[in-house]
Amino acid sequence: MENTDTNRKISSFDHRDINYPNFHVLDKKHEKSISHDYLETHINSLKKLVNRNDASLLNYDWLGTTVLIRAGLEKLQNMTERKLKGKRLHPLDAKLLEFVIDLYETAKKTIALQTKEYQSRRRAKLNGDRRKKVSVLPKTKKGKKINTLQRMYVELNKARAVSRSRSDVEDFKEALDCLNMCLNDLHTAIKQISTITTYKEQRWFQNIKQLYLETDKEYLEVFLHLVMARLMSLIEERAKKMTEDDNLMRDKAAVDRIEVEVVLAMRICMKLEGIRALK
Repeated sequence: MENTDTNRKISSFDHRDINYPNFHVLDKKHEKSISHDYLETHINSLKKLVNRNDASLLNYDWLGTTVLIRAGLEKLQNMTERKLKGKRLHPLDAKLLEFVIDLYETAKKTIALQTKEYQSRRRAKLNGDRRKKVSVLPKTKKGKKINTLQRMYVELNKARAVSRSRSDVEDFKEALDCLNMCLNDLHTAIKQISTITTYKEQRWFQNIKQLYLETDKEYLEVFLHLVMARLMSLIEERAKKMTEDDNLMRDKAAVDRIEVEVVLAMRICMKLEGIRALK
């Protein structure tokens, strides 16, 4: 059969074998600037890697990560729909869904704070204000910024009722729908490549580069794919260590890594939605 090798590749896929391109790790200086050129910097980095046929993209498991992302999104959507319909969730699934929604709510507030700080700095620059810029983020007694995720999570827990409001869950479902829509064209292209060629003939990166990458929209979609593959892998690793009594926010380093990817994925979706709105 033409697709035997491809099907075997899918069935044997293990996300732990993925070698992730590291180009999108945030540059600390740029991160502090909280510029609205935030995504442009990453896209320019991606274009450079594409143009030089970087090994990280040549060796990247495009098919395997597509399977990982689609399976992860489908599971989150199924759990979200069951919760909205009032159906019972397995305790661990309910805990995982609550964890991911908390991260999503926190990421929304993080983006709002970053945007507010960017606008404040931009106004000061336009007004020629050379005084020391005042951050809108709260500070500790030592003058250090409070960890955004920790602070937001405390606020969410204080404000949240015993059960999460329906509007929060509906908002999260809309975010999942947005992710699916933004990834659909790229994943359809990858699926088509897998159906018209055998595994030995597939040159994933070269095919995607030749047949798909044209405008910034396609580069943003590829970037979103890379981010979502890492995000789903991190969530899965966290879920494997989960018990019913486990506080998923306890591992600060792991949670911070996941939050960075959630914020980045949300920013890319917002950008892609803006591009579609102009058409």
